[in-house]
Amino acid sequence: RRDERTRTIEKTRHIFSFGDFTVEIDKYKGWDNIAALEVELPSRDATLTLPAFIEILFEATGNFAFSNACLAEHFPTEEDVRRLYL
Repeated sequence: RRDERTRTIEKTRHIFSFGDFTVEIDKYKGWDNIAALEVELPSRDATLTLPAFIEILFEATGNFAFSNACLAEHFPTEEDVRRLYL
């Protein structure tokens, strides 16, 4: 049965290669000007230089608020994200 406290997360995922890395960009419904970018790095000290047109606003690694479980219970508006994390 579906948990009534949660909602379906609606997003479009774009996946592309950038150098030796696979980059995933999630564009969530309701977020017009921000998106989530994910890159699996081979180690903690690995670095990746992204193209200039991609602006990193903040690091969400390890932030439970951006886990699927949490987003399904409380999906922040774009304004919430900007107010809380920028």
